[in-house]
Amino acid sequence: MKHFEIAKYLLWIQLAFGVANSIATFIYWSNAKIEDPSLKFVLDNLPITVAITVVMYIVMFVLCLMIVRGKNWARILYLIGTLIGVVSIFGKSKDMTPWGPATMWLGLLVSLYISWVLFFTEARENFRRPDSRGK
Repeated sequence: MKHFEIAKYLLWIQLAFGVANSIATFIYWSNAKIEDPSLKFVLDNLPITVAITVVMYIVMFVLCLMIVRGKNWARILYLIGTLIGVVSIFGKSKDMTPWGPATMWLGLLVSLYISWVLFFTEARENFRRPDSRGK
């Protein structure tokens, strides 16, 4: 299987895993004693938090769909999101779920692999304009 085929499957798996992880995290937080004021704020405003999370996953779904369809802007936005993830992973809260660090690092590694595939393998040919492919 080519790298791009693997990356396309990983995009959808990563999205589904993120949704499941968000649901599990909300359940964990609602049953945990939270000391971090920022997480207390999130829990106190749970309907807003859930709405923002749903919108985020809708945007991510559209982004994944556009990457699969070969839209170059979507590939660039995915790379920007991955780079933000690299920078932000070091500033995460200490009041995470027990599985939080593992899922963050796994997600980051998968994002880095997908970004590498989209920019440095034969997959980049899928993002060229139809009139410039094969030239």
